[in-house]
Amino acid sequence: LCLVTPATGYAGSALSTLAPLLPRLPRGVYRAAPYAVTPLFGKRDWFRSIVGEDATTGPPPLLPSPAAVLSASGALADALPAEALAWRLEEHLRKGSAAVNGLLAAGGRAPASSTLLLAGGRDLVLASPAETSRLQQRLPGSVRKLLPSAGHACLDDARSLNLRLELAQSGVLSAVQRAHAGRRREAAEAAERVAAEASEAEGGET
Repeated sequence: LCLVTPATGYAGSALSTLAPLLPRLPRGVYRAAPYAVTPLFGKRDWFRSIVGEDATTGPPPLLPSPAAVLSASGALADALPAEALAWRLEEHLRKGSAAVNGLLAAGGRAPASSTLLLAGGRDLVLASPAETSRLQQRLPGSVRKLLPSAGHACLDDARSLNLRLELAQSGVLSAVQRAHAGRRREAAEAAERVAAEASEAEGGET
C-alpha cells in the first residue's frame, strides 16, 4: 500500500470548505479557475502540454501569452465539468475519506510492513505532512517520508518523486515482491496437486 499526499485529512481542511464552491461559480469564471488553482497542486508549467505546439510557430514560448494560458485553463475546465467536480468532491473526497477514517477508528489495519506514506513538503492543497504522521501512528510499522520539494500532485512531477525508488528504499517493494513470490509458489503447488489428482483419476479409470 502506498499513500501519496493522502486525502484522509480532507475533513476540516481549508480545501473541504473552499473546493465545493468551485462548481457553483458562473461558467466563465469556472473556466478561468484552473489558471489560479492548478499551480497550487505543484504542477509547474501545467499549461505547456495543453497549449501544445503550433505547426506554424513551433514550440510554445517560454512565457505563453495570457490568452494562451486562459485557453489552456478553459480546456482543463471543459475536461472536468462543474457537475463532475462536484460529484468527485462529494463521493471521492468527503465520503471516501470519511469511510477510510471510520475503518481506522474502528481498529482497521493495513499491512503495515508494506505500507509507504509520502508527504509533500510544499503541499499547498492538504496538510499531508501532518496527515501522514497521523496515519503512521494508526499503522505501526509503516514507513513515512517527507519529500521536501514536492507539491500535492507530486506523482505528476518526476523531478520531485521517483516512486519506484521510494518503494525500493522503504522496503515496501521487496515486501510486495516476497508476497507475490509466495503466492506464485502456492499457485504452482496447487496446480501440481490438481494435475496429480487428475492423473490418478485417469489411472483409476483404466
